[in-house]
Amino acid sequence: MLANHSNKKIVFTKEFTIVYDQKTKSVKGHRILIQATLHQLKVFEATARLGSFTRAAEELLITQPTVSSQIKQLSKVTGLPLFEQIGKRLYLTEAGKELLIACQDIFECLENFEMKVADLKGTKQGRLRLSAITTAKYFIPRLLGNFCKQYPGIDVSLEIKIGRAHL
Repeated sequence: MLANHSNKKIVFTKEFTIVYDQKTKSVKGHRILIQATLHQLKVFEATARLGSFTRAAEELLITQPTVSSQIKQLSKVTGLPLFEQIGKRLYLTEAGKELLIACQDIFECLENFEMKVADLKGTKQGRLRLSAITTAKYFIPRLLGNFCKQYPGIDVSLEIKIGRAHL
């Protein structure tokens, strides 16, 4: 599989990821986590972002033991712990931080691919995330309603924040 990411071309094979940097004209090969599934990476990313096995389970509509099991399997694949739990707080280890960056890159690459495929099909598809202050809650839904009718393939989410500091 071939993907373009900024100024890099990334080729995914069964055992290696080959990255060609167009700026430096260099090629690097990386061993990838063959045994890791996209589902496990999605579970890991949600857990890391939310800082909680329980909240990740709620977001992904799976059970908390399933999240724990997926993270345990992913840790086994990497050979390193991905999280450290101190009290009730969950912290990423160095390996976890690196995996989170890789997950974000992978998911961004896949989202870009989906949008390009939608463009080739002549449809508009993607995700639009908006955050607005409380006063916007009176007019934004009306505007979004029209937008959603015009572009039904775009997933829209709106978060209302109290005060400007959270935007």
